[in-house]
Amino acid sequence: MKKKIQQSSSLSLFDWIKQIISFKKNWNDFSEEDKKTYNIFMINKFLSMNQGYLDIVNYVQKLNIQDKEKSYIVYCSLIPKSQKNYFPYCKSTKKPQDPELLDNISKYYECSNREASEYLELLSKGEVEEILDSMGINKPQPKKQKKNASKV
Repeated sequence: MKKKIQQSSSLSLFDWIKQIISFKKNWNDFSEEDKKTYNIFMINKFLSMNQGYLDIVNYVQKLNIQDKEKSYIVYCSLIPKSQKNYFPYCKSTKKPQDPELLDNISKYYECSNREASEYLELLSKGEVEEILDSMGINKPQPKKQKKNASKV
């Protein structure tokens, strides 16, 4: 006979953030299991990633509240209520650079690939093409590399 594995229904960090922002429940409405998942440090960290909440988080941290219930109540009373979901992580808008192009630029400037990546951010498309031409990289490969250089 197989036993059913019950998944924990306790609140995640993001659920707690949603609760604070929307303030739908009082502290006593949460289960003991949910209350255990409330992490003051992580709540402070995530709320501080929103510039609109930064002053509030700074103020609350100066109060040095160690009690989970008090922390929740203070945040619920100070954070403006919103229906929007707030998740602070942003994806990078930078596209990865062509490794061959990075290698060629690092050879040209005699530097690391990390430094070459920084150079590519500063160089114009025409300058990258001139560098590749001066290195004798032309015909089939440069089209690919020149094409990638234009994405920089």
